[in-house]
Amino acid sequence: MKRILSLLLAAALTAVLLVSPAAASPAPWVQIDGRGTASQTVRLRGLSGGHNAVQLTLNLSRSPVQFNFDPSFSGADSHATYTQNGNVLTLYVVSKDLLNQGDSVLLGTLVANQSFNVVSASSLKLLQLSTDELKDAAYNSVGVNTGGSTGGGNTGGGYYPPDYGNDWNGGGSTGGGNTSGGSTGGNTSGGNTGTAAIPFTDVKDGDWFREAVGYVYKAGLMNGTAPDRFDPYTTTTRGMIVTILHRYDGSPAAAMSSFQDVPAGQYYTNAVDWAAATGVVNGYAPGLFGPDLTITREQLAAILYRYAQSKGYDVSGRADLSGYADVGQVSSYAQEPMAWANYAGLINGVNEYTLQPGGYATRAQVAAILMRFCENVAK
Repeated sequence: MKRILSLLLAAALTAVLLVSPAAASPAPWVQIDGRGTASQTVRLRGLSGGHNAVQLTLNLSRSPVQFNFDPSFSGADSHATYTQNGNVLTLYVVSKDLLNQGDSVLLGTLVANQSFNVVSASSLKLLQLSTDELKDAAYNSVGVNTGGSTGGGNTGGGYYPPDYGNDWNGGGSTGGGNTSGGSTGGNTSGGNTGTAAIPFTDVKDGDWFREAVGYVYKAGLMNGTAPDRFDPYTTTTRGMIVTILHRYDGSPAAAMSSFQDVPAGQYYTNAVDWAAATGVVNGYAPGLFGPDLTITREQLAAILYRYAQSKGYDVSGRADLSGYADVGQVSSYAQEPMAWANYAGLINGVNEYTLQPGGYATRAQVAAILMRFCENVAK
C-alpha cells in the first residue's frame, strides 16, 4: 500500500511540474514544444516587462542542430544569430524594439536530421532597456526551466552578442561596435563605401559589413536572398559556401560526386561536384556532404585553405592560437587551416580570448571573409 501511495505521489508531482513550470520557479522559463522529435519550437515564458535582447544557452542531446529564428527577427531592426559548440547551442537576439508583448516570446525552431532532446537550459540573460541605453547595459541572469522540468539555474557566461552592428550603439559592457564582425574580427569598412550602389535595403551606410557586401555583390560572388535583401545576419550553409567558391573559380564542370545527399538539379549540385573533384571539400560523414547544414568557422577555414592550396596560393603562414582559451576545441582536421586563416586575417577570434571554432558564420561575416581572401590571399 505504501508503495502504491508513493507512486501516486510521484506521478502527481511530475504532473504539476509538466503542467505548471512557472510554479516551480518564478523566473522566466523555456517552453519546448515537440520534444523528442526532429523539429522543436523554443519559446520564452513568464516574462514581465519588455525586453530588448535575449541570450539563451541550450544543452542538447546531440549535434549538429540548426536553429531557425522566428521570421519577425529578420528585419533591419532585429539582429539574430546563434553559435554551437558540440551539444551546446547559444541563441542571441538584439532588437531596437521590444521582443515580447506580454509574458512570452517565440524565438524559433530547432531542426535536426533525426530526433533529439533539449536536456537543459543552462543560461538565460535578458535586457530590459531603451535603445539608447543598450551600450551601457549589464546582464541579468535568471533561472531557466526547460520543458516543465526544474533544471537550469542562474549561470552566467557567453560572449554577448557576437554580431553587433555599429548602428546599434555598440560599446560598453555589451561588446559593442568594434567587435561587431564576430567571426570576421571587427569592422571591415567603417562605412567608407557608403555611396556604393547595391540594391539591398537591409545593408545601410555605417554597417560594418557594408563594404564587404558591396565587394562580393559586384564581384558576382554573393547575390541577395531577394532583389532588395541580403539578409546579413542569416547563417550560411555548406552548399552556399561551395557555390560561392565555384562561382569565383569560373564555374568549371566536374564529374558527379558520390555524396548520397547531393541530388541532381539543386543549386549547389555542380559546385559540390567541382569541390569534391578538386579536393576542396570532404563530407561530414561517410557518403554525406550536408549541403543544408550551417557551416562552422573551422569548416569554412578548412575549405578556404584547401581551395587556396589547389590554386597554388601561399598558405605557409601560421598564427599562434595558444592565446585563445578554446583552442583545444579546434578539430584535428582544422588545426592547420585555422592557424593559417587567423594568420591571413580571414578568421579572427570573436573576442580577445575566444576563437569559437564551432560557431556559425553569418552571410555578412562570410562576405567580409571572402573580401579579405580575395585581397590578402588570391593575389
